[in-house]
Amino acid sequence: MIPSIQIIAGSYDRVLHGLTATVKPSPTPPAPTTKTKKSKDTAATPSQPAAESASFADTFLFNAHNSAIRCLALSPPSDPTPAPMSASQLPRTSTRAAAKPLARSPAPILENPKHRDWASTTARCPIPKAMGRPRGHGAAGRAAERRQRLCRAPEQQIMISVSKGERCMRLWNLETGKKSRVLNFERATLAEVGEGRHSTGEARRIVWGTSRGGEEEFAVGFDRDVLVFGMDCVPKCRIMGDVKTKVHEFGYVETDGQGEETVLAVATEDGRILFFSTATEDLTKPAEGKTLPVAKLVAQLGGKEAGVTGRIKDFAVLPVVDEEGKRTFFAVTAGSDGRIRLWRLGATDLSGVGKTPKQVGTLLGAYETQNRITCLEAFIMIPRPLGAEESEYEFESDESEDSEDEE
Repeated sequence: MIPSIQIIAGSYDRVLHGLTATVKPSPTPPAPTTKTKKSKDTAATPSQPAAESASFADTFLFNAHNSAIRCLALSPPSDPTPAPMSASQLPRTSTRAAAKPLARSPAPILENPKHRDWASTTARCPIPKAMGRPRGHGAAGRAAERRQRLCRAPEQQIMISVSKGERCMRLWNLETGKKSRVLNFERATLAEVGEGRHSTGEARRIVWGTSRGGEEEFAVGFDRDVLVFGMDCVPKCRIMGDVKTKVHEFGYVETDGQGEETVLAVATEDGRILFFSTATEDLTKPAEGKTLPVAKLVAQLGGKEAGVTGRIKDFAVLPVVDEEGKRTFFAVTAGSDGRIRLWRLGATDLSGVGKTPKQVGTLLGAYETQNRITCLEAFIMIPRPLGAEESEYEFESDESEDSEDEE
């Protein structure tokens, strides 16, 4: 089975760019032949296994916002729907087929959408007071009111959000739509993750996941490090250790398909994706004068060793199971240089066996978008069922609705 991957990238240029990557064996040159003196028969050398390459094809391209696109989200594979978030504070949900917005809501309201009727339960967030700003003063574009990032627990009952200008994270009860509690980051903890006295100390991203054995945890990202918390909201470990580089994106990757074995993948400024194990038995004791253990670096993808020097703004790791039941991974990376790269990883590359990290991944192909990419999402395309016909339903243009709203 030749997998096809749908890739969607958002950019500073307000563009949503969709393309399809198809992985196929590379054509191999004919094997060289040799003749012996004793016989005129031609003996061919054994053929090597065919390498793989990726071919890319555009699927859609349109302007989704009136400002830079900051992040993307996709619905489950049964109904792929990109939902970009822009700096204009107007999240929009679009269908891939019609590329039209369906719903939007202004900040600072956190929404919990329901997929059946597109209704939403909302929880109004307090407007934080930024550090070092006089009371009553506002920043250009109302920057202090923006929510940086949020995540929901698997039970769909608790949500955690982090905000610009605050050295804390807020827990929300989704059943009541009210704030549950506020967890402030300790000064010593912030110092260990690189947020010193003259730094903002604000968290930039937050992701919910599990460690080895299915133990739930969540990771909070800062400018140059990631802090992992347990379900008791106590810091468990920090991620980057001695790695001195900026963090752009991170997320949990299941390596066994059952949620028992996971690693935390981190995209960095120097063009690498670092894979860490946050399991308790893999943590390194804190150095002298430190209080937080350090996660184990399992492997790295990209970097100077693979010819990648620019930053990786976003990535996606997709598991694939072939007909023989073997599990492999495809990794899609993108950066500000506008280049999308597709990599293939083996099933054992992220197993964490060994004391030293290893260089993993094989580059299958790259695609130049000519846009400064800020975010990316991807998924394995499902073959169309036999007898299924493409939908001819089209949404009406939203330009008239936007003009009515402006009036």
